[in-house]
Amino acid sequence: MVNDLSGIDDLELMPLGGGYMVRRERLMNELIAKGRKAGIVVLYAPDGFGKTSVLLQYTHEVKCDPTRGPVRIIEADRAIGREVFMQLEVVTEELKDKPHSLIAIDNVPNLDQHDTEDLIDRIRGLRAMGVGVFISCRPSNRQLIHGLGDSVKINAQMLKGSRRKCWCKRADG
Repeated sequence: MVNDLSGIDDLELMPLGGGYMVRRERLMNELIAKGRKAGIVVLYAPDGFGKTSVLLQYTHEVKCDPTRGPVRIIEADRAIGREVFMQLEVVTEELKDKPHSLIAIDNVPNLDQHDTEDLIDRIRGLRAMGVGVFISCRPSNRQLIHGLGDSVKINAQMLKGSRRKCWCKRADG
């Protein structure tokens, strides 16, 4: 599912998981700077480490930056390669003339070797067009992680040490 973040303010108050969305101030500042320079950010960690939370915070920061273009999120959990590519094609067409925009792909599944190589090529093609890419996946997605050796990488250990203060409380808490 592709999401337009035009209503990002609604996301800020949304409860996630077990109670709190943790704002990772230092990590976010570093990621924004390095991510813009590299053009590709890869976040890999097991379930429960806050991959989606970090992805939403990152996309929010890009959305709030007046020097950046539009932001789109693709939810790829449990998708097959063809589904991921179809969503990516739609968003790529939409953003092709909008430099400094961002495509975030959450929960990229483990794909076969051919599809993973194709995805890597497409991600690098987006970067060449001036579109930033932020992807999250599990550590088992080794071929994708290693195949994007020219990206900024964040792993579970970096997430564990980056929880500093609460970004938002649950609506019922």
